Amino acid sequence: MAPCWFATTYTGQIQYWDGASPGYSPNLLWENNSTLSVTNMTSSLPQAKITMSASQAQDAIQVLFNGGAVAWAVTDEGVIEQADIAGTPNTPASGFGGWYVKGDKPYFIDDSGTEYDLSSGGGGTPGGADTQIQFNDSGSFGASSRFAWDDDTLTAETATNTVPAMVARGASGQSGDVFQVQANGGGVLVGVTAQGAVEVTDFAGTPNTPASGFGGFYFKGDTPYAIDDSGTEYDLTSASTVDGGTF
Repeated sequence: MAPCWFATTYTGQIQYWDGASPGYSPNLLWENNSTLSVTNMTSSLPQAKITMSASQAQDAIQVLFNGGAVAWAVTDEGVIEQADIAGTPNTPASGFGGWYVKGDKPYFIDDSGTEYDLSSGGGGTPGGADTQIQFNDSGSFGASSRFAWDDDTLTAETATNTVPAMVARGASGQSGDVFQVQANGGGVLVGVTAQGAVEVTDFAGTPNTPASGFGGFYFKGDTPYAIDDSGTEYDLTSASTVDGGTF
């Protein structure tokens, strides 16, 4: 003879098979004929779990509008889908916020009713002037005329003669270069190793003549060279005379 179902102790308690007998729990309720209430008594377990079939091809869970259309769903791939809404949703209660889709764009609304388009860049007013790079300055946008990018050149200028304008710091146990200057195609022109050695690519031909008052150092055929602002090359592995001195 099959077990009989019986009235439970508390209003709204749901009966289920517990072994071979009907069971019920104060933690599983159908309240006011409108709300399913699940209370977890074990902090290491989820309050509710939905397991899909091996051949699941539909949503794993759906929340429906009163008319039956899907308002919110979790697909069989774990993607959360939301219906596209029109207008602005109700303002969330204090301490709450909401995510939704409007016009095929993701939005967030805070408890003051302010909407944020999550498909666009972050908000806030940039610090400084045009070309100046933004950085976190005590929680606000900071900028400096000494740190700028003009679509071609990065400028980093120190404000005092006691600190460097730029620091490249290697990681603990660094094995690759700490700093590199690369050609447009990506090849390394100059590198500074973790041991502090400056490495320069082997150059073919004669480089451009430096500007007046400048000189250059380079490698050609595995030989170190210098070039002055008249375009004269000096093989640094052989004795050469420059300004009356020999090196």
